[in-house]
Formats: sequence, C-alpha cells, structure tokens
Amino acid sequence: MRAPINAPTQWQKYFEGSWTEPGLGGRATAIGFLGTGTGYLTTQDWVLAVTADPWFGGVRLSVSADKVTFVDLKTPLFPIDGSDWKRPADTDLVAYASIVDPVTGSNDVGDSFVLSFIHVPRGKGFESRYLVQQEVALTVTDTPQAAPVGLALTRWVDGSGKQFVSSTGPLTGDRAGFTPEKTLAYVLTQAPEGVASVKLAECGRGADQMLAMDGACDDGFARERTAGWLYAEDQPGTVPVYLCATDRSHFASTVADCEGRGSKSALLGYGLAP
Repeated sequence: MRAPINAPTQWQKYFEGSWTEPGLGGRATAIGFLGTGTGYLTTQDWVLAVTADPWFGGVRLSVSADKVTFVDLKTPLFPIDGSDWKRPADTDLVAYASIVDPVTGSNDVGDSFVLSFIHVPRGKGFESRYLVQQEVALTVTDTPQAAPVGLALTRWVDGSGKQFVSSTGPLTGDRAGFTPEKTLAYVLTQAPEGVASVKLAECGRGADQMLAMDGACDDGFARERTAGWLYAEDQPGTVPVYLCATDRSHFASTVADCEGRGSKSALLGYGLAP
C-alpha cells in the first residue's frame, strides 16, 4: 500500500495498473516478493527490497525497475539456517534487515551500501542482540553470472596473534575483540547448479573455531552456522581453501604450507578469488 504525501492517511492498494483500491478491504494485484527493508539504487533507478527468508535459504534481495513489480536475485546475499524468534535457539536469528548508505545513513544508495540487521547468536536470547553492518558491493552485468553472490570468508585474529577465527558471519561474545586479518576467498551462498560443491559449517569449542564440511564438526565442537559453499574442484577464478591447525587454534589459509603458521589438516574446497 501507499499514500500520497499530501494525504498521508489515505492508503491505497495497487490493482491492475494503478493505485486505486482502498487500503482496507480493497482488491490488490500481486507485485512479487517484498522485504522488511527497502532502498533506492540511484545508479540504476531501481527500488530494492530485502528480508531474511529461511524458506529462501538466506537474506533475499528483490529488485524493481518500475517500482511496482519485483524480481528476486536467485541466490541469497548470505545464508541463514533458521528464523526462530523463540530464544535461545539452535540457530542464529537475523531480523529487521535494511539497506543504508554508510556515509549519509539514507536509504538512497549507490552500488556500494550497507546491509544493516539485528543478529542474535545461536544459543543466546534477545539480551545478546547485536546491530550488524555488512558491506555490500553491487555490480550490474549484461550476462548472468555462474556465481551471482560471493560472501567474504575472513580470517580474524586476537590480540595475542595466536588465536584465529575463519568466518563469513559476525563475531560476537568472546570473539568480538578479534580484528580482521585477511579476506581469504568468497564463498557461494547456495550450492551451484551443475557443479560439485561442498557445504561448509562453522564449528566452535570454547575459544577455538574451525571450518568443516557440514555434518563433520570434530568431536567436542558444536555446529554454529552455515558458512557457505565452496566448489569441490578447481574452477577458473578460484583459490584453494585449506584447514590448518596450531597447538592452540584452527584457521583457514589459501596456501598449502599454512603460511608457516601451522600444519595443513585438509583441503576444504575452492572459493572465488578476492
């Protein structure tokens, strides 16, 4: 529904090409999936809508060129495992997603903007909620891409330089003080069509954290979230992602010698090169 600026209480529904039906009890024409947050992409004259949608498998972005009908990006901006508002729960909660210009705070954005949302970690209640600001860079191409969305896999390090976290999500709780060290690769946000892939999970045990094939967290490690998908085999424009270990921590690396910091445990797969 919408209302004229000069009559903000006169809500009308869109029906068969015009906004003529009363907001209460009026008929309506479906305009596609919408989101809880919207923005205006100034470079393309598009309206964007975004929402966390567990049935879609993640945060859904919808786009409209005519400001009436919306088309969904076919892959999520990032994956989510659930949307359980009864806290604590076994999965993270992502809610109230919105699109924001990082400088002005406006919903009028350029090709680079911030996805802002409330994040409640797995196993926590609403008293442990965080406001997350995730950078998004949008590129418009003439042809469809095999991987429309790439999600940054970032390695983080603590103040001692000896404890690592390799994650595609926000760091909270005891890990909130870690600082980003390196973007290793970009993972896919859903399994690619027609190409073998590996679904990655983030697993934790106290301060230690590791990446593993989904369903294969080591003994004593609890599954925390879906990290994304890697290609199972080398593809053009990809880099290998290895699981490495020290006597104190696990971490990911794109070189087989683990950058001299530890020993290689496994080749997890191949991600898009940063």
